[in-house]
Amino acid sequence: MNCPDLDLVGLTMTARGRDTILNTLPPGIPLSRPAPARLLREVWSRADFPPVQMLTGTIDLVHGTNYVVPPAGKAASLVTIADLGAWHSPERVHPSSLVYPTLVERALDRGAHVHAMSNHVAREIRAELGLDVDRIHTIPIGIGDSVDGDQQRGQQMVEGRPYILAIGTIEPRKNFPILVQSLAALSGEFPDLVLAIAGGDGWGRDGLDEVIRSSGMASRVVKLGFVSDRQKADLYAGAELLVSAAGYEGFGVVPLEAMAAALPVVAVAGGSIPEVCGDAARLISTADANLLAQAIQEVLTSNEMRISMVERGLAQASRFTWTATVSAMLGLYRNLVKT
Repeated sequence: MNCPDLDLVGLTMTARGRDTILNTLPPGIPLSRPAPARLLREVWSRADFPPVQMLTGTIDLVHGTNYVVPPAGKAASLVTIADLGAWHSPERVHPSSLVYPTLVERALDRGAHVHAMSNHVAREIRAELGLDVDRIHTIPIGIGDSVDGDQQRGQQMVEGRPYILAIGTIEPRKNFPILVQSLAALSGEFPDLVLAIAGGDGWGRDGLDEVIRSSGMASRVVKLGFVSDRQKADLYAGAELLVSAAGYEGFGVVPLEAMAAALPVVAVAGGSIPEVCGDAARLISTADANLLAQAIQEVLTSNEMRISMVERGLAQASRFTWTATVSAMLGLYRNLVKT
């Protein structure tokens, strides 16, 4: 999208991840010098110094895309709040995220506006933080164009066995142990079915490993670790369905990606999932292993249901494009700079 009135500079609050960021940015966008994220978060949780201009030079607006928006003096400020997990369930988020409420509240006191990815999170922000509605801006994020995956390559990643797919970092809020328990409940009717988990190890790994051992499902749970976009597309192509047991999501990119790849989705109706998935997914009311197993069984055994879910999923996913997201975000930037 051509935006002659917009100049971007990237603020890299990391040294170790700088090369990764460089590889994902479009050409021509300059980066600030690297800054220590942990130290700056600590300082900014107590003081409005140093201002972001010391790192970036003169700016009109700063957008903190992940809870942290630096003090910016007279420049406009926007902070993206993906979800309120750190407020609602601090015991289920990583300890490094516990500083987010303090950082957000300090930013709001400085006059920052908030970007929410869903109406659900926007309502939560207004209720939890008492923010005026005119300072909350709901702009859904998009998903990239669906990449055709290779069904055979996906199935080879799980040794050719039929599988249901779960994607995400292994951490408590994703409720992966419930998926293992659901698989155990289905083992009589589907003795060859495998659960494939694609995602890096997080701080929920030990709990998941214990459930896998105690449930007797060790031979039927495949932990793939982090996968590339190419591998993820192959996994979508080879799976029977995507399953998510997360009881709370601020948006839900993975279900949308699965729908765009013509894969049925079974998920817990937590947070913004009903809003994002619409009527295209088979949703259950709560993260319960038996309810989840029943929903999976229904989708696996009804060809008519699968066909309908795929059709509705493709239509639903097509509503979330990066073109629409970028257009809305640019409009917001321009309005904030004017005010």
